[in-house]
Amino acid sequence: MGIPRDTLVEVVLHDLNRRSTQHIADLQKQYAPKLVPDRVMLEVTRQTEIQRVLELRQALGEDGYRAWDKQQALRELNEGRALGDALPMSAEEAEQAYRLQKEFAEKTHAIQMAMEDGIADKADAAALQMHAQQARDRELQKLLGPDRFHALRPATDPVTAVYQNFGDLNPTPDQAQAVLQADGDYYAEEAALVHRLAENPAGATNVTSELQAMAEAREQTYRQTFGPDAYEKYKVEHDPTYETLKQYANAWNLDPDEVRQVYQSVSTFQTEANRLRRAATLNREAGQKVDWDAVNAAIKRAQQQTEAALQATIGPNRLRRLRQNGVL
Repeated sequence: MGIPRDTLVEVVLHDLNRRSTQHIADLQKQYAPKLVPDRVMLEVTRQTEIQRVLELRQALGEDGYRAWDKQQALRELNEGRALGDALPMSAEEAEQAYRLQKEFAEKTHAIQMAMEDGIADKADAAALQMHAQQARDRELQKLLGPDRFHALRPATDPVTAVYQNFGDLNPTPDQAQAVLQADGDYYAEEAALVHRLAENPAGATNVTSELQAMAEAREQTYRQTFGPDAYEKYKVEHDPTYETLKQYANAWNLDPDEVRQVYQSVSTFQTEANRLRRAATLNREAGQKVDWDAVNAAIKRAQQQTEAALQATIGPNRLRRLRQNGVL
């Protein structure tokens, strides 16, 4: 009929979104005054995605759908480049890149579903996601060569990144350089740590303490650069966990002192969990075998200790609200 493909896609998705929104509204009425159960909402999301693919296939035909889907996948691969500046590829390269990106997307979707279904926890999912991305990137680099592969994701100018990350502190040029130096020192020490681990596997037991010392040194540089009060205030107020606690403080019946206490406990746990995962990752990069079950068990113990302390502070009911809303 001569209708442009993008226009047809827009119409199909708009109609699907309208029906999905109405379905959710009907469910809200059905379960009112209670909220729609998370499991029901999850199933709605999954069924909507299945219906999206089905209706696009019906509207575009198999060939049309594949051409559109390939366009979307290659656009995702070029997300680090300016709009309209996609990396030139031959027809064969584009086809293989599409296949690799589709396989990666399917693995990512399966990992997400496993986490939603309780089969994999966040640590498991993060490790599986990283492995899937590394596998895709290795194949892409073989296909395109190192230079063209890296051209897909041009590095952000480091100075620009500093101004983006610390924009609310209005860093001066000297402060930006100090942050860059601190970051450079940290990553250089991390690389040196991996090298030492490769040469001396027995040193693996000290990785977490070394990472802690390195992180504290970098944090100290940040404090000296921006001033301790300004930096700590900025760090807390830009932490997603703190933002969540502030946003729902009234709903969860937390007064300002309790918000600060809960944030401190949760933040300490998150830092420890991230450090344990990073230590395991560095050991693996150094060629060492990692017992992820032991790593996850250590994180679980730290979480249980944190929850015990929080229960003594805010009681079991409010602690349960934190758990239900993903704060812990």
